[in-house]
Amino acid sequence: MNPVKKTETLLTGKKAHDKVKRGAQLLNSFSNLLPLLFLIVVFMPLMVLILDLGIQATGGLVNWQSWLESFYRRWVLLRNSINLAAGTAAAAMFIGLLAALRLWPINRKPWLYLRWLVLMFAVISPYMHALAWNTLFLMFRAILLPLGVELTPLGGWSGSWLVQTMAFLPLAVGLALLGLETVDPLLIEAGRMQHPDGKVTLKIALPLAAPAILAGFGFIFIFSLLDYSIPSLFGKNIYALEIFAEHSASGRAASAFLVALPLLLLSIVMVYFSQAPLREALVRPPFKVRPWNISPQWPVYLSILQKVALIILALHILVPLVGLSAATGSLSALGESVKLGRREIIFSLNVAVSTAIVAVPLAYPVASVLLNTKMRKGYWWILTALPLAVPAPLIGIGLILAWNRPLFGAIYGSAVMPILAALARFTPFAVIILLAQLKRIDPLLIEAAKILKRSKLSMLFKIHLPMLAPGMIAAFFFTFALTLGELGATLIVAPPGKATLTMRLYNLLHYGSTDLVAGLCLIIVFITALSASFVFVFLIIRESSRNQNNVRKF
Repeated sequence: MNPVKKTETLLTGKKAHDKVKRGAQLLNSFSNLLPLLFLIVVFMPLMVLILDLGIQATGGLVNWQSWLESFYRRWVLLRNSINLAAGTAAAAMFIGLLAALRLWPINRKPWLYLRWLVLMFAVISPYMHALAWNTLFLMFRAILLPLGVELTPLGGWSGSWLVQTMAFLPLAVGLALLGLETVDPLLIEAGRMQHPDGKVTLKIALPLAAPAILAGFGFIFIFSLLDYSIPSLFGKNIYALEIFAEHSASGRAASAFLVALPLLLLSIVMVYFSQAPLREALVRPPFKVRPWNISPQWPVYLSILQKVALIILALHILVPLVGLSAATGSLSALGESVKLGRREIIFSLNVAVSTAIVAVPLAYPVASVLLNTKMRKGYWWILTALPLAVPAPLIGIGLILAWNRPLFGAIYGSAVMPILAALARFTPFAVIILLAQLKRIDPLLIEAAKILKRSKLSMLFKIHLPMLAPGMIAAFFFTFALTLGELGATLIVAPPGKATLTMRLYNLLHYGSTDLVAGLCLIIVFITALSASFVFVFLIIRESSRNQNNVRKF
């Protein structure tokens, strides 16, 4: 080769190598900043509120005596809210555990993956369940009334408890199943050699899964405590709604924050004690073998309870579909609902897609940090779980306080505000899902890539991202679906003239128009089901393709 051309080739190769190296360094620096960006996005509303309260307190603008007197008046609301949340969490976890025990021994594919499909219904907003159950209840009441049977109207605390239990049941099933999956299959097989399956379940499986199950109780307690939509629709006031009332009456963020303080502290305590078992369940690598190679023989009483739990779970799935369809009335009415709400539908989809696109890359670096189980005291775990304890109205009030400035006028009056609210609420869920997927990646593949001296950029696009794809798609779907049903914070920060679909639904629920509301709810359920089906079909096809490749290699 000509020496000049050889030198030019070497220089070109060196420039390309330097370019890749600079790209990798830039990517590494950017990835190191992303966890900090996660903290800013998620905690900024709360930090701004705390700073504002400190300024108001040091300036003598906070009337502590008035706050204590109002807290004494609101104590009854807080007590009722705690009772409702505790009753909901206990009932949901009891039924969810029984259903999970029935689903746990499944070993055949694709049912092994389809059993997690129940989590799809966890993202359906509680107020949709309220409308569906109330519609079916009125239908049964109309049928039974000519027969001389008059049912008590569905409402009050009993109605709120029933609907909230059903609304959080899929989440309870998923968390209970996650806890049971942490039980070592070898311990189950060893126990079955000496004892019947019922005793093995009660003496081995349940005690080992108890921390994760109790964590599930804690998280459902928090979500129920912070949700005000169902009680308000059934004519009952709870403490979370007082945050709205105080902010509307006083117009001061510090006053609303003081009202929310007891609720916030209680939720933080529950998150603190709940996150450790969840962390243990998520960071444990998946077992190489499945439990219950031979189908378990449950005791009669336990088998009956499991079947009853599955029937209740089936009702949870069927009632929203049947109830909303019955309330809608006809396809023409559904079409009319789409026509009247098309502007809100388009705006909601834009917000949900934008939020999911931002949340996934924002969550990945934090999930990578959480993968390091040797971190001292799990500070990052606490920082990831704490945002789940912040009431949605506080996030909206904090964002208004932060962005309602002349300098940020373009952001404050735009669709960015609902996106920021959804990111602050739901990015932690994306972190948890990505962490679960990261634990499924074989570390030997990463080590092999390092031995082959692959660049970080090459490792990211050729190794990490392909193996992380299922988790990224699942995180995208859950963030998308949760944002689509978000109400508490969006109701406060949405710019004038740009209402989301959930805002329109919530307002219509208080003014009648049941058929229109039901039609819009059906649209959300359809979009959610379509997205979830895409995710699960992708996962099943990918797993099937991987198994075929393994067979060919063998």
